[in-house]
Amino acid sequence: MFNIYKYLDSRGLDYKESDEEFILRECPVCGKRKWKFYIKSSHPYLSHCFNCKIGLNLAQLVSEIECWPIRKSIEYVYGKDVRESKLSKLKRKSMKDVILDRSEENTILNFYPEIIKLDHVHPYLKSRGITKDIINFYDLHIAYDGRHKDRIIIPVYQDGILKGWQGRDFTGKQSKGRKILSPKGFKKSRYMLGYDSCKQKKAKYAVLCEGPFDAMMAYKHNSLAIFGKELSTAQFNLLLILSGHVKTLYIGLDPEEVETINEVSKDLSLFFDIFVLPIPKGKDLGDSTQKEIDGYIKNAVPYKNKLEKFKKRKLNE
Repeated sequence: MFNIYKYLDSRGLDYKESDEEFILRECPVCGKRKWKFYIKSSHPYLSHCFNCKIGLNLAQLVSEIECWPIRKSIEYVYGKDVRESKLSKLKRKSMKDVILDRSEENTILNFYPEIIKLDHVHPYLKSRGITKDIINFYDLHIAYDGRHKDRIIIPVYQDGILKGWQGRDFTGKQSKGRKILSPKGFKKSRYMLGYDSCKQKKAKYAVLCEGPFDAMMAYKHNSLAIFGKELSTAQFNLLLILSGHVKTLYIGLDPEEVETINEVSKDLSLFFDIFVLPIPKGKDLGDSTQKEIDGYIKNAVPYKNKLEKFKKRKLNE
């Protein structure tokens, strides 16, 4: 029988036990580090994230953690001679019908018919400082009809393969929660915008930032957007792949998220020289000009110095 204790320990995952459940610090799907991912300690270890609402059976959980196709995870958990009768039990089950199906791991994703390549600087993009060079660099698209109507489409590629996209409303009329749309099944926490470019260039340094528009404004500095405030395990592993040539990482996260910056920097400092960008409070990279970002890079503070200041501030509080 699969030993969940041994597995979680071997992967260095932060977890704690509560009654008949394991609670993971980080959800392997949405990447949130809020201790909201629960695994039932009884077989078959059904799990559920109370943040993104996803549910996984044991094989699917391993698939998410390891970034493996579901078949490989089934063999790892149940053995290579697993019977079809056993496989049938791994189909969708309860968990409010949100058990993740990874069986289409290698499905090729294409843009929907209504999504077309952007060949001009849209007024919305112009208002945000986006130039034609940036549009071409990120292969931006646009949709005037269909599910993604009135949205700028920001593709996400990995190893040259389209993995998904974010559709950003440019009308300002979308209700909260609908400003951003992505294709069904796109797990943004598994990828980073700008990853392919950084890898192909064999860049010596890169800027880690939150959202796509942060990355766009800092694109000349090999920016990598993590689609949020927290770095997921999958994204951390992608950075380790880049560590063969990327030696320095500049942290360009929201300056008001001091503890998050400290946590991310601490983890990455084992593999990179870490510098924190001196972004003014109330501002982010997406609100900054390219000239201002050049200045942030020039005046970046080594993480160790920033850490000392953070400790002193905590002591005085």
